[in-house]
Amino acid sequence: MSMELMVKAMKATVGNPLRKLVLIKLADNANDNGECWPSYQHIADQCEIGRSTVKSHIRELEKMGFLVRIFRRDGQLNKSNIFRLNLDANSGAGSDLVGQDLPEGGAGAAPGGGAGADPRTSHSFEPVIEPDSDQRAERVPYEEIFKAYATALPGLPQVRIKDAARKAAIRNRWNADPRFKSVEFWQKYFEYAGKSDFLMNQCKAIGFDWLMKPANFKKVLEGNYHGQ
Repeated sequence: MSMELMVKAMKATVGNPLRKLVLIKLADNANDNGECWPSYQHIADQCEIGRSTVKSHIRELEKMGFLVRIFRRDGQLNKSNIFRLNLDANSGAGSDLVGQDLPEGGAGAAPGGGAGADPRTSHSFEPVIEPDSDQRAERVPYEEIFKAYATALPGLPQVRIKDAARKAAIRNRWNADPRFKSVEFWQKYFEYAGKSDFLMNQCKAIGFDWLMKPANFKKVLEGNYHGQ
């Protein structure tokens, strides 16, 4: 996992929360060169969305220039793609590689099989067994945060669908600042929002999703809705 790529993925604007989640998952799997090769099914399982949805969002990310897919084959068999991330700018850089097939042995194979590889990257055609992401990354206490919202704001619409998009919103706020990485912080955040007469009595759109949007999150913390 490259922390630099994870930060860039979290800051990227891709126009869709599930697409953002897929991009973050790819960054989570990538090495320092920005390359990874998880299967579509692995991404789907980790993001809790359908395989076809993953493929659709990866195609869109590719069109937007955030990644390049390199198709691999071993004889007549297709292997999992290599995804090469480009998170420095939405420029479409590297688009000349889209749809490129790697010959057997792949980029970075032993001498005689192409350009030398960075020793941190493996392009082996053997099945890739990825470490469970929860073993490599900090676990976010989603259920505890949902519970903190329900406890602090029982009068607001309650969360019944705890889907990938809502978990991604929690994870993005959780990772934005070390001060946000405790359930106690979230309990106090929701309680503080509940002390705003404006939010509780006049703002009809208030709810969990509203409170988790980046701009609203900052405004609540800065007291913009208190004393109105």
